[in-house]
Amino acid sequence: MSADERRWRVAGIAAMAAGYAVPLAGYLFFPRAVEQVTTVLIGMPLALAGSLLAVQGDRVARIWRIERSRHRDLVLAIRARRGRRG
Repeated sequence: MSADERRWRVAGIAAMAAGYAVPLAGYLFFPRAVEQVTTVLIGMPLALAGSLLAVQGDRVARIWRIERSRHRDLVLAIRARRGRRG
């Protein structure tokens, strides 16, 4: 495992821990139920994104970069060209 991948995984674990801590803090510090639901709605996606980063590591970052670039259709174009040749 490279240092870059380890950094992404640690960031994922930190985001997952923050995602779990946000609803817990909402439960402890905000007695009204509406505010508790709001903290769960904030914490849940954060925990899910963190677990994805913790499992996949730097692959997620690479996929995000490819999807935002203009080369996102490159793999499909290469496969289509190979399919026409064969």
